[in-house]
Amino acid sequence: NSNKQAIRGLARWVPTDTLTWDLTLEHFADKSAGELFFKDCAQAKGTVDECNKPQLYANINVPGDMDMTIDSLRTHLNWMFNDEWAADYRFSLSQQERYQLFDEDAGFAAAPSRAMLDSFSHPLLFDRYARTNAEFDSTIHELQFTYSAADLKFVSGVFSMREKNKIKFDVELVHGLRHSALGYHPAAFSYPQDDRRANADAVFGQVDYNLTERLQLTFGYRQTKDKKIDNGGVGYELVFSDKYYNGKYDPTVNGSIQSNNLTKDMGTYPPLGQVLTAGRRTYHTEDWQKGTWKIGADYRLPSDDMIYAFVATGFKAGGFFEDFDICDCGQYSNLPYGPEEVTNFETGYKGALLDGRMNLSAALFYSEYTDMQVTNNQKVGTRPDGSEKTHNVTTNIGESTLKGLELELDYIPWAGGRISGYVAWLNARVDNIPFEDAYYCSERLEYGQTPCAGLTDISGNSLPYSPDWSSTLSVRHTFELMSGFALEPQLSAHWQSKMYTSLNNYDGAHLSDAQPAYWKIDASVKLMPASGDWYLEAYGSNLTDEVVRNANYFQFRDGFIRSTFNPPRMFGVRFGYDF
Repeated sequence: NSNKQAIRGLARWVPTDTLTWDLTLEHFADKSAGELFFKDCAQAKGTVDECNKPQLYANINVPGDMDMTIDSLRTHLNWMFNDEWAADYRFSLSQQERYQLFDEDAGFAAAPSRAMLDSFSHPLLFDRYARTNAEFDSTIHELQFTYSAADLKFVSGVFSMREKNKIKFDVELVHGLRHSALGYHPAAFSYPQDDRRANADAVFGQVDYNLTERLQLTFGYRQTKDKKIDNGGVGYELVFSDKYYNGKYDPTVNGSIQSNNLTKDMGTYPPLGQVLTAGRRTYHTEDWQKGTWKIGADYRLPSDDMIYAFVATGFKAGGFFEDFDICDCGQYSNLPYGPEEVTNFETGYKGALLDGRMNLSAALFYSEYTDMQVTNNQKVGTRPDGSEKTHNVTTNIGESTLKGLELELDYIPWAGGRISGYVAWLNARVDNIPFEDAYYCSERLEYGQTPCAGLTDISGNSLPYSPDWSSTLSVRHTFELMSGFALEPQLSAHWQSKMYTSLNNYDGAHLSDAQPAYWKIDASVKLMPASGDWYLEAYGSNLTDEVVRNANYFQFRDGFIRSTFNPPRMFGVRFGYDF
């Protein structure tokens, strides 16, 4: 399930002693089948949904298909006016095209003992796939002027980015709800966004001044303006109606459909408006601007090691979606969210020990976030039948605090050997946020667990994907062979503590959104010639075959946890050549 290719070409032209021009061209292609949402077998064990197949098993009726290409051009022009003054111009152009077909249900549905004939939350039948056609174009310009003298350095510049996106996202769905005496009709949804734009402009500058021989002070400032535009984005839908067939099939003849009754003349395939009904078009523009700054100091110790401290602010623009019926009742919202801001305090140490054989760094940080943005599946409204409607949205979660310590090591313990790694402690908690608890409400009642609380305060919960502890250690040794060849075996181990995949932080049996603590062991052996222009490597990753969840999905509401997982144990061979 992996089929990727990439090629990169670099060129440098030096027409004079003071002028240098670099050009980089890149092409990337991904022809893989894409990911799947699997049933989480470990959590389903002991329930009516218990797996009778391996964890990474799926029953596919829509084969995954991806055709994604990314082509990019980057250029950098450097002009040295003299020993102190220089100008740099950078330009990049990128174009991404993507087609993807995705079996969203992967063959899983509610267990027969739980499924109900006309239930939205636990349907008897559930079959859904999605199709994406997208184009993303972006250009970036940046111009910098730099000055570098013995005691004073500064940089100033301007930045501009323009991004234009065209996206069409289609969903086809057969659901176990009878909407007429003729049985179960498919539903279809299409979300074309023909002109989505994002602009970013900024001016910036930074000054570094040596106050003494050992003490350097830094001040930087950036003024940013971001704009996001939706020109006519719209949603089309047809909810469980015989209009889906576009006159190409008569359901009165045989009643319920069979797969061979469905063709590409139906649903989302004909021209939009012919079968599906258009919703409300979105014509909306939002812009945000903010000034951010950094104040810091570096101090070189007599050993030439360095200690530092700084305070910096950051800013991320807000955004919005296309107008969306949040309750299937004609109530529309573009689900807006505001900008995110952060103030970060950091102090640390960087040094070389043991006669330069060991590089050690330490960083202690404290970050205060205001209106932090988090993207996950959340309740956005309530349907007329009382069921909740969920959507994958970005929201501002209020105030959050991150504090942590990172230690990083790079050590040469013996000739040819190298040990590297890091240890990190992170405390990432929500401080103040109202949150809608709509997580597996009926299943929690079924298992006798705490009922959904509706709007609740989750202050103190961990932020998603934020383990308290994580560490990686890598050991390698280079053996010098005959004829100048070298053989380099490497062993690495990663460990991290328990983390949650959503803000719910739910630990109930069979429904947990946590990934328990785990180890990951990798190993490789690399062969290299004396010239160093190629290598051949045999590798094995996740050697203990740990099952590690990286996301949790509950929008399908079929009674069990669906997840995507990190790759299982894999072995392979890599070959690289520099030319």
